[in-house]
Amino acid sequence: MILLPAILAIYETQAEKDHVTALFEAHHRAMYHEARQIPTSHEDAEDAVQEAFVIIHDHLDKLTNITCHKTRGYVVLVAKNLAKNMLRKRRRERTMQIEDIPFELPDTKESAHARIEIEEVISEIEALPETPREILLLKYYHQCSDKELAAIMGIRHDTVRKRVERARALLTERLA
Repeated sequence: MILLPAILAIYETQAEKDHVTALFEAHHRAMYHEARQIPTSHEDAEDAVQEAFVIIHDHLDKLTNITCHKTRGYVVLVAKNLAKNMLRKRRRERTMQIEDIPFELPDTKESAHARIEIEEVISEIEALPETPREILLLKYYHQCSDKELAAIMGIRHDTVRKRVERARALLTERLA
């Protein structure tokens, strides 16, 4: 849960606290919604919003009109970028170091050919646009169920199945 008192703790004057409270009440839902669009957990989206208010602290004097679309765009963009950074960090932590990868010579031509095919598939997945790439990685690499994907992406279960189907079709097309 996003805690306004925790956010307000970094502000000194009552005027700043009132300004941030108004800013929070006006935009925290939109900030959370945008952060949640990134394949992050509910908790990560909330953390992104809270961290966004820490960053906003340094620019509070420039955010005078709380209802302005530019203010909304700025605070939402900060939260969205922080959520992307959290996802990138988590992905980096999950990747193996080159020293950790066991190096084995292929026993036969078949196993060498199979590895080449796997590398081709991986490179094609990496070349996909962001949404199909992420849904394939979450579905097959991270082994998320359709229900988990729906929760992560903030979309309906039927939409998940359709996006997986489209991503697989796109990958198949690129591999052909």
